[in-house]
Amino acid sequence: MSAPSDIKDVMTAKDSPDTLAKAFAYFIRHPNVYVFGGSGLLALALRIQYGHWHIADLLIAAFIIIGWPFMEWRLHISLLHMKPTKIFGKKFYPDVAKKHREHHMEPWKLELVFLMPYVMLAIPVVYLIANLLFDYEQALTVCAVGYLMTVFYEWNHFITHTRVQAKSSWFKTIFMNHRLHHFKNERYWYGFSAQWVDQIYKTAPEPSTVESSENCKTLGVNLTNE
Repeated sequence: MSAPSDIKDVMTAKDSPDTLAKAFAYFIRHPNVYVFGGSGLLALALRIQYGHWHIADLLIAAFIIIGWPFMEWRLHISLLHMKPTKIFGKKFYPDVAKKHREHHMEPWKLELVFLMPYVMLAIPVVYLIANLLFDYEQALTVCAVGYLMTVFYEWNHFITHTRVQAKSSWFKTIFMNHRLHHFKNERYWYGFSAQWVDQIYKTAPEPSTVESSENCKTLGVNLTNE
């Protein structure tokens, strides 16, 4: 994949972490990370303690891990990039979409990288739903994998906004794709946790074939006129 040489450096602030150690130290202090991470590790520990492993545990874990990038891609388009709309005559523009627009306006601000705090409400909701659908042991599998995948997503998004230099081909692609999403054209390169989802949906074209968008920062939303 080719891309403008300046895209690699346009998205980070000079005071953002420049090593994995510094990035990790910053990352684990965020409430989303230690609450979801702690909940995921607790669920995993309980699942190991209960034992009685079943093929259902493997199928559940595989379904969540494989399905996660598709959910991520869809929510990025339909919710995070949602434009203000009217419902029963009243403007509707969810806070999560507003924050994501702010993130596009100032992508170097690390405090805007993470999901909104109320995402932590998903922890008890997922636990309750999982226990309604599965036996307790498999419900713990759902929680462990789901919570830890949330941390994985947060990390993948966070690290692309730091000055850490990607070394593996996997992360180099994620880094470049996300910079292209922010600075080339916001209508492409939606994936975070897996690069292949954009390949499947044909939203990872050769950058040289894509027009530069004027809406990368605003997502096409002019709030001053709303």
